[in-house]
Amino acid sequence: MKESKEFDRWNDLKKQINLKGEKLFQEREVWWMNFGKNVGVEINGKGNKFIRADLILRKYNRQKALVLPITSKPKSNNPFYFEIVYKNRKFYISLTQARVISNKRFVRKIYKMGACKYNEILDGFVNNLQSKTPRKARGSGA
Repeated sequence: MKESKEFDRWNDLKKQINLKGEKLFQEREVWWMNFGKNVGVEINGKGNKFIRADLILRKYNRQKALVLPITSKPKSNNPFYFEIVYKNRKFYISLTQARVISNKRFVRKIYKMGACKYNEILDGFVNNLQSKTPRKARGSGA
């Protein structure tokens, strides 16, 4: 029953999000986004606004982007996560939960990631797509 109510709450919020204005964004930026209530093993947003931090991996146009969600739950030895450090805290970017989203979901920019770290994540994402067996993304840190 609780699950059903969360889907209803997310659907109501989605209607409001769809009316929002668009935000300007760039690749390499990390934003708080209305990620939503999703199905099965898909990663969800948290709280009453279904918010999650996400890295903008690819900007397709001014309205949509490919994003990778970020979690604070430790995933150090998991080849499908890339460890980053922000403000002396470890976070983990999910390389398997990429999705294309509208910029209407963007809530607030957190920071812009350095080019070197971004390129490592991009390489890890591409390598995991091309590999039949999981590979550990290179590196960690800020």
